[in-house]
Amino acid sequence: MKKDNFKYKDIPWEKEDPKEIIFELIENNSKVLDLGCWAGRFGEKLKNEKNCLVYGTDINKQAIKLAEKRLDLAFLSDLSKPETLKETLREENFDFITAIEVLEHLAEPEELLLEIKKYLGKNGKLIVSVPNVANYAVRLNLLAGNFSYEDQGILDETHLRFFTLFTIKKLINDSGYKIEQIKYTRAKNFPTFFATQFILVCRK
Repeated sequence: MKKDNFKYKDIPWEKEDPKEIIFELIENNSKVLDLGCWAGRFGEKLKNEKNCLVYGTDINKQAIKLAEKRLDLAFLSDLSKPETLKETLREENFDFITAIEVLEHLAEPEELLLEIKKYLGKNGKLIVSVPNVANYAVRLNLLAGNFSYEDQGILDETHLRFFTLFTIKKLINDSGYKIEQIKYTRAKNFPTFFATQFILVCRK
């Protein structure tokens, strides 16, 4: 979701990448809206391997140009102004809406969560992933008096919001969703301490 920076290269995702986990959660032949789709590679995988119909949106013009070649529909939007989605989506409904590493880039993510609810079908699911700011590496750095932004990762310099498991659950619940399932990356035990990402499957 970086506005002005465009660096893209097809690099295989790691097994613990949230996109790999979320891919497994999406059912075959589903209609999917991928928020923050970047160049559309995740949606392309859904189309090719699960026969999904995929719409995607992103703020980066260059990324959307690539996504247009990969998805059924790709369009430019600023998710900090979620009301503008209706200009393209109108009366559309989706089986799944994904927001993979999106909410932390928004000053008011609750506005997006409230707006997209209207685009979920009757049995539709919202799947979000966010970095875990309470990860042990961040905690250790805080103990050492260090809280420095980085080029990528949990403390990516473009992140405006930071989430623990408690605060992302509260945000989801306060926005009127019910959490069905929570998954974690890189954490078999003590996920609030070791997980790098939280993945939440939600219904309205």
